[in-house]
Amino acid sequence: MRSRGHIWAVAFLGAALAVSAPGLSAEASIQVSSELSATSLRATDTLTLRLTARWDGGEEQYRFATPHPILNPHLRLAGQSTHGGAQLDEGAFTSEKVWLFNLVCITPGSTEVVPPVVVYTNTETEVIDSVSGSPMLLTIGPAPAPPFDFGRLWPYLLGLFLAGAFAYLGFRLFQRHRLAQRSKKLHKTPEQQAAELLDDLRALKREDRCEQFYADLEKIALGLWEARIGRRLIGKTPSEVAGFLQEQGVDEETRNNVRDVLTDCHTVRFSGGRVSLQSMDISFGIVSSWVKPASGT
Repeated sequence: MRSRGHIWAVAFLGAALAVSAPGLSAEASIQVSSELSATSLRATDTLTLRLTARWDGGEEQYRFATPHPILNPHLRLAGQSTHGGAQLDEGAFTSEKVWLFNLVCITPGSTEVVPPVVVYTNTETEVIDSVSGSPMLLTIGPAPAPPFDFGRLWPYLLGLFLAGAFAYLGFRLFQRHRLAQRSKKLHKTPEQQAAELLDDLRALKREDRCEQFYADLEKIALGLWEARIGRRLIGKTPSEVAGFLQEQGVDEETRNNVRDVLTDCHTVRFSGGRVSLQSMDISFGIVSSWVKPASGT
């Protein structure tokens, strides 16, 4: 690309020749027009500067120097091309020469686009002349925001996926553990369940928590005998429970023990009475005797 100084030198030379050289006309014989493909763009956008020279006559009438656009910090030349031709209209030729300059917007702002000076030579007289178009205003806005690069997210997405996978795996293992514990508990015999509950009662007995001790002891005793005779006993009086046990053929000593233990439970729970630690030991021992040792416990 030629330097800007060279371009202006050619333009001034053509103007000087047109004004001062003997026998040269100062009036341009060619009409030049210029236009932009757009007047409002954004940085990084492209546009086309179209420069057209028209005259009456054939194509061979004039010879043109290659014009060069006058650029500024807002624009960059990306390429250029040229074409032309002649048209016969009512017996007369009309010709044109077109130059296309592809420009790229670089920095935002408002700027004047100055069309290149067209320097031409009359092929018959070898007279050199020049002509130029009017400046045009171009507004350049900021460049559009670049599209979001989703490729940068993959490490975070992978981390979230792995965290979710581990959390799900941990949750499933926890569920399996709970189901296993529940299944293990469901498969325990009434005696095994009662034995485990009696172990918890020892702490209540040591702490002399009489009311809570007898409330839990009643649940253990009733639950154990409900499982054995297949009849609901919760809510029954001690005498009614003893009667149900008699119907099932339970011996008298056991029936009396059941009635005595339940009576102590009701006395403490409903009458607010207290019993001695020795009585608690006796009740605990009676209920414990109903629990048959099971294998594996």
